[in-house]
Amino acid sequence: MNHGTPWHDDQYLFRLTSTFGWDDAISLCETLVLGIENAASRVEARRRRRRLRERSNNNKSEADDDVTEEDDPDEQHQQQQLDGYDYYFNDSLRGSDCNHQYNKSFQQWIRHAHAQLFYIDQWGNSPIHAASYVKPPVDVIEALFRVGRALRKHSSPYYRGAQHTLPVWATPCKDGSTPFLVACSTGASNAVLHRYLDEVEYYIERGWVDHPESARRIVLRPDDQGVSPLMGWMNFHHEWIRRRLLERRPPGGQRSNSNNGRNSHQSIPRGELAMSEHLPGYWNLVCRMLCFATRNI
Repeated sequence: MNHGTPWHDDQYLFRLTSTFGWDDAISLCETLVLGIENAASRVEARRRRRRLRERSNNNKSEADDDVTEEDDPDEQHQQQQLDGYDYYFNDSLRGSDCNHQYNKSFQQWIRHAHAQLFYIDQWGNSPIHAASYVKPPVDVIEALFRVGRALRKHSSPYYRGAQHTLPVWATPCKDGSTPFLVACSTGASNAVLHRYLDEVEYYIERGWVDHPESARRIVLRPDDQGVSPLMGWMNFHHEWIRRRLLERRPPGGQRSNSNNGRNSHQSIPRGELAMSEHLPGYWNLVCRMLCFATRNI
């Protein structure tokens, strides 16, 4: 048995997201979502068959019921599997080198996905914390959110009643930092930060959070040091925004007398010059964060 596979290592997704293993992390998340959704579909199909059979049996005599059970002895076993969410998902991944790893029941898919997505290290960081520390591509955050959605949608007996009842985007580490705060404070892209806000709205629209206004205030929720996501974002970007505002070029690229006839953008460091072209996008993000938390004002 290969204990190096993700099926035997709850830290697997965490290590991928903390070491820039973006493609493998996305692939693992897609596999988890695919497994959950297909297994859930099979379970629901069995439920529908059972309900149809029960309605049909109600119109038959007791003798007919006995004949039905004798003619289809496997049906009772399938019913027991269904009642215990013990239906195996093999088909879409059959033939792979690791096929034995995918012979999982619906319950096993749920538990494994939960263990991967909500694994925490000694500081309470989860895989989405780890990814948010290292300026992740938006596709990675999207993949992690899809696993969270699949768990929330399909696994209420195992997920909502488990230790981790908060959405993945709202789960803090030991110092109180949410993944969103980490992303704001470490230079994650605007696309990633917008994706976080989109996910909060997705949960609110579907009634997946108990207190929508509290969920919206995630942009103002501080850690134990009193730093909020909005503060973290401003602290990270303050210096180059300040220089950009001070060194703004005159309209039309004309020379400015205030800097001895040189174009003012020449004093901006080369790495920040490209960023300065996206200044409106940064202000739009800040405005969205403020509006996000203060909708009733």
